[in-house]
Amino acid sequence: MAGSCARIRARERIEAIGAAGLESRELRRQVLVVLREVVGFDAYVWLLTDPVTAVGAAPLAEVPCITELPALIKAKYATSVNRWTLLARRALPAVCTASARTSSAAT
Repeated sequence: MAGSCARIRARERIEAIGAAGLESRELRRQVLVVLREVVGFDAYVWLLTDPVTAVGAAPLAEVPCITELPALIKAKYATSVNRWTLLARRALPAVCTASARTSSAAT
């Protein structure tokens, strides 16, 4: 985990990227470079979401098996865990996916 100075610097770099006027795909690529320096991850799918329909579009992804990307996106639409269309309505907006699996398996 990165220290607070690294997180502050990452936030500043991301703000600068946002102000650079890049097209969406390049903006997301550059933000991911910065995030990867402070948050460990080995895969991602970053969709743009239409604010009216909540439909994802223009995916930018790095997953172990790119041919499975459509299934991953379909799974995101099929689950209520951290579903973007519901996050704003929750008291605690996001939950750990592993915790959600454990609590749903117990019920």
